[in-house]
Amino acid sequence: MSLRPATLAEQLDTARRGLEAIGRIPDPDPGPYRGFMVDATILATINEATKHITDAGVRKSLESGVAAGLKSMQTKAGEDVSISLEAPRG
Repeated sequence: MSLRPATLAEQLDTARRGLEAIGRIPDPDPGPYRGFMVDATILATINEATKHITDAGVRKSLESGVAAGLKSMQTKAGEDVSISLEAPRG
């Protein structure tokens, strides 16, 4: 068995399937935070994928987009909530 890097088409298909799965996240509490949590999950996924972009210009643009998304979420959440890409510490 030989390992080979995934083609761009395969990478895009994996990303598409992942985003489709996020849209099907079970919703035990259909309150006002469902959309916010879905957005946060997608933003975190994009942030992680950005680390694997080889082109520095594309990577920088994506990083700027993630930062803008975080800022927008923070504004929506208000000052009582802290929004970051760091995992919670137990």
